[in-house]
Amino acid sequence: MKVPEGWREVRLGTVGSIVTGTTPPTADAENYGPAYPFVSPADLSNGKYVSSAIKGLSDTGWTKSRQLPVGAVLFTCIGLIGKTGIAAVPLATNQQINSLVCDSRHV
Repeated sequence: MKVPEGWREVRLGTVGSIVTGTTPPTADAENYGPAYPFVSPADLSNGKYVSSAIKGLSDTGWTKSRQLPVGAVLFTCIGLIGKTGIAAVPLATNQQINSLVCDSRHV
């Protein structure tokens, strides 16, 4: 694939951190609730920006997750590969999603 004029090809790790999602223990119902979106691949089908999810985390679950900031780029890495989105709100993802959190100098 040709790189557009004015662009340059770089490795993702040079512009930010790659974060793999994690799932707080599902046996503990206190981890789940409406406080924060808990994104899975099914939530990456409704447009470019992700601000909600089918499932949510409680404040307790949020502390056990890998928290992602607004602007994190989400992409599926297991199952249906190639679905993408951009975090419009702070959120967490399950382990089927990797995310790129750009360094402040690349935002």
